[in-house]
Amino acid sequence: MRAKGVVMMTCQWCIPELAEGSAIPGGGEIFSVACTGSIRPDLIYKAFERGAQGVLIIGCAENRCHFVNGNIIAQKTVDQVREVLKRANVDPRRVRLELPKNPKPERLWRLVDEVRSVVAELGPLKITPLPKEPEDKEKRTLSEIVQTFGGSACLDCGKCSALCTIAQQDDTYSPRLMVHQAMLEPREVTLGSHLLWQCRTCGRCSERCPQGVFFPRIIRALREVAFTEGHAPQVLHGGVFRFLATLAVSPVFQHTWTDWLPEDVELDPGSDVALYPGCLPFYDAIFSEDLNVKPMESAIGAIRILNLMGIKPRLVDDIGCCGHDLYWTGQAAAFAKVAQVNTDKLEASGIKTLVTVCPECTATFDLFYPRVYEGGTGAVEVVHLLKFMDDRSRQLRFHRRRHRVHKVTYHDPCRLVRHLGIVDEPRRLLERIPQVDFREMPYSGRLAYCCGTAGWTGCDAISKKTQLGRLRYAKEIGAEVMLTACPKCFLHFSCARSDMPAESEPVRLRNIFSFLAASLLPTGNGNRQADKAEVIK
Repeated sequence: MRAKGVVMMTCQWCIPELAEGSAIPGGGEIFSVACTGSIRPDLIYKAFERGAQGVLIIGCAENRCHFVNGNIIAQKTVDQVREVLKRANVDPRRVRLELPKNPKPERLWRLVDEVRSVVAELGPLKITPLPKEPEDKEKRTLSEIVQTFGGSACLDCGKCSALCTIAQQDDTYSPRLMVHQAMLEPREVTLGSHLLWQCRTCGRCSERCPQGVFFPRIIRALREVAFTEGHAPQVLHGGVFRFLATLAVSPVFQHTWTDWLPEDVELDPGSDVALYPGCLPFYDAIFSEDLNVKPMESAIGAIRILNLMGIKPRLVDDIGCCGHDLYWTGQAAAFAKVAQVNTDKLEASGIKTLVTVCPECTATFDLFYPRVYEGGTGAVEVVHLLKFMDDRSRQLRFHRRRHRVHKVTYHDPCRLVRHLGIVDEPRRLLERIPQVDFREMPYSGRLAYCCGTAGWTGCDAISKKTQLGRLRYAKEIGAEVMLTACPKCFLHFSCARSDMPAESEPVRLRNIFSFLAASLLPTGNGNRQADKAEVIK
């Protein structure tokens, strides 16, 4: 797909006379598919990345789809893509789906002209492609990479395998065997193995390593080599998250907050404390309908918490995806570009403290940026909201009658506990809330199981088993609500919970920020948030 001007994607059953690669009168390209229902979001995103100014999708008319419901699936895909674009400040009218009853070429050219008119009105769309890995990149042996991160010190004791979430359910996988394979087997065997992408990089295996080897860093370095040499991981959720990273480095990007902000929250565009919501607005667009969840509630809850603490934050509106998943899938050049763009924007903003609600974003800004970009985020302090609250816990007051008695447990996100060391902070906060009976699940804290997937790369039967096991643990200890501080954990558990039969009465899921916001009383001089928080039932 060369993708210049308007790209038309057509169903080959609907318009068989238009072959793929045919020219559109006046310029443009035709891309033919077996069914418009097979058009994944990443095909539309790639068209924009490669220079398209508009995308027109032509499918079968209602009740005439050769595959029964392909046009219905196409409508859902287009609706999602348009919502994602809208939230990134790209006009959704650049994507259009038509299901004409009489799909003759002359009618199609008129539709193309209509899209051209819209595109001309909107002006040029400038998407900055993420850089590719340099072809002259130094080629190190896998053994050298393993040794760089201390893997050669492995004693072959097997403690890592005993703790590994994947190894417990797949006897073909083992962290130490991956290390040995990289050091002893032919290069192609390691880099071409699907096992390289099985690791969740949660770091649980390293908690008991007598040599102190942090295995995830070895995996990340091996993935960087694999990606450079053409071994890419499976793309989940239509490639939207790589596209969000692409948008993050493009001049067009800007969050459109007004679509989701309630009127009662208080903000100050000149504040030196800023809230960074990461990809939450896009999670809302992608997952809210299918999973019946509202990921943006985490960010709204965070704003309410800051307001109740007497802080009116500003919202970071021009910093997009942090690039976490690029980093952990070995896309080093692309990640370095995202780090550079985001860091430059932070330094120019005048922000002193960047508060985050996502552990992955926190770890990326605080730990991973400095590894690829000298100076990291500079003078800007990056802190997760739970740490921010715990550091100021003396000024926090909790409502005594906001709750009925709740039996609550908490799931530890791996980036928060093992990468950032934030373990006790959420527990101290929850234990201070009157009428909350906090219960600890087995395997919590630094030895907590992960949520089953990471980086949108590994979502399989093992992931589902891990998630269902965690939900069962919560149920077995008598918890009514399971809280988590990670948006991805929340989504993964919500997905697994949706597969559980209703009669099993699975534990309810909530993000910890909404829960805490409903528990706090305002500090200092009154605050409109005092009576806005919901009463938790």
